[in-house]
Amino acid sequence: EISWLKTLSFYVNVSIENVMKIEELMNHLEDLKKQETNPVWLKKLMFTIEEKQRSDLARDLHDSVLQDLISLKRQCELFLADFKKEEPCQLEVQDKLHQMNEQMSDVILMTRETCHELRPQLLYDLGLVKAVSKLAAQQQERAPFHIRLNTGRFTAALDLDTQLNLYRIIQEFLSNAMKHSQANEVLIMLISIQNKVILHYEDDGVGCNQEEGGQSMSMGLSGIKERVRALDGRMKIDTSEGNGFKADIEMEL
Repeated sequence: EISWLKTLSFYVNVSIENVMKIEELMNHLEDLKKQETNPVWLKKLMFTIEEKQRSDLARDLHDSVLQDLISLKRQCELFLADFKKEEPCQLEVQDKLHQMNEQMSDVILMTRETCHELRPQLLYDLGLVKAVSKLAAQQQERAPFHIRLNTGRFTAALDLDTQLNLYRIIQEFLSNAMKHSQANEVLIMLISIQNKVILHYEDDGVGCNQEEGGQSMSMGLSGIKERVRALDGRMKIDTSEGNGFKADIEMEL
């Protein structure tokens, strides 16, 4: 009976401690809710989970959809190589097969680009500078403006999460520029000075009123601001209607 009572008292004590910890956690969450802002550690966790989901999706697309498309395209090419054109109807079939083959090529390219956007493999393999350079080159192929990228003074050794967040910030800046800026020139500078990392973005587009900015652009900037907070950094925006858009992000190493 004594042994049974000791066991019972032990589990009761553990239960009481757990209830108290849960109560403390709930009170802490209530305080955070009143502050209307998420702590840095929670932002980092959310972005880490997001990158994990992006990575899993990119892997699934690459290993299933993309491989099936490539296999289908090869079958089409082999069929076209053996296809003999004699009658007018066969010529029409051949033309349609050529069109299908070209469309599959476009879909394969788009799927590869989507996989890269979801999981920038070059960043994992060679680092932030190489990944950003490739991102700028890809965007330049379809952008109506000229992109100038300067990373010559960036030598900081950053952890993977920080590199990913900086990459996503630059990606969002370029995406916003494509959708809203109507710019002719876009400048991106990534610099490391002593114990600081500075990211400068600038375009000569239409700009916006910071207080009356469009909803779509505001949503893009809010995502950037959240990532800057997750990096424990600071961002300064300078823009007005007709005077382009500038943003400086600074973070301590």
